[in-house]
Amino acid sequence: MNRGTLGATGEVGKGRSILRLGKVLLSCLALAVTASADAATIQNVTAQQRPGTKIVDIQYDLVGGPSETIGVQGFYSLDGGSDGFPHRMETVQGDIGGGVSTGTAKQVVWFADSDAPDLAVDNAQVMLCEGLKIEPATGTVIEGADRPLAVTYQGAPYTSSLVWTVNGIEGGNSTVGTVQAGAPGTWVYTAPLLDDATTSLEVVLTAEEPGSETGLWGNARLRVARKAVAISRGVSFLNALEAPPGNVDSAFSRLVSYLNALEPSDKFQASRVVSYENQ
Repeated sequence: MNRGTLGATGEVGKGRSILRLGKVLLSCLALAVTASADAATIQNVTAQQRPGTKIVDIQYDLVGGPSETIGVQGFYSLDGGSDGFPHRMETVQGDIGGGVSTGTAKQVVWFADSDAPDLAVDNAQVMLCEGLKIEPATGTVIEGADRPLAVTYQGAPYTSSLVWTVNGIEGGNSTVGTVQAGAPGTWVYTAPLLDDATTSLEVVLTAEEPGSETGLWGNARLRVARKAVAISRGVSFLNALEAPPGNVDSAFSRLVSYLNALEPSDKFQASRVVSYENQ
C-alpha cells in the first residue's frame, strides 16, 4: 500500500495531502491520503488535539459521487513517519472503517491515550488512507441467517485471503456468529441463534490482511435481530405490525409491541413471517 512520505517541503506525491500542527502533543500530525482519479478522495483535512488530553479530532471531506463509498483506515508513527507508520489507529470513532460515504465535514475521533499511552513526543504523525470497503457496512440480519459481505479495494473485488474477527473473536463462534469465505471477493457472515433473554445483538466484523498490522483492513457493524414467530388461529389473517383487534390475547399483544419497537429496516422482514388468525 503506497502511503507516501513527508518531504522537506511538507508535500507528498500527487493525490495526497499533508497537514502540520503546532507544538502540541502531536506537533507534526500528518495525514497522507492515497487516491486515484476515478475514486472518492479525502480532501480538506484538519485535525486538533483536545487541550489537556491525548484525544485528536480529525475532520475531512470525502469527495466523489453522491452514492459512492470507500474504506478509510488510519495509522500512526512515533518517529515522524520514518518507521513506515507501523501502528494502526485502533481506538477510533466516526467516519472511519469499511464503508464511509461521500460528503463534507467527516469526523474521526482518535483516542491516542488508549492506543499509545507514551505518545507524548514531538514528531508523532498519523495517516489516513484508503482501506478495504465492506458492503454492507451496516445493517440488520435475522438470527440464523446468512449475510454475504462483498469486499473491494480501490473499486475492485479483493480476492486475497483475509483474517476475520467477530467482536474480537477470530473467525467468530456460535455466540456472535461466524464468517467464512464465499465466492472470490465475497465472505459470508452467519448470524447466531439468540438465547431467550436476548432480543438483538450488535456485532463488529473486522477483516484484515494476515500477518501484518500495517496491512489493509476494514470493518462492518451489523445488528442481529430475533426471528419473529408465526401465530395462527382460525381463518382470518391480520398483519402483525398493525394495531391488533380487541380479542387478541396478551401473548400476541406483547409480540406486536415488540415488533412495533423494531427499527424500520427490520419491520419488512418481520412482517413477512408473523400473522394472526381469529378463532
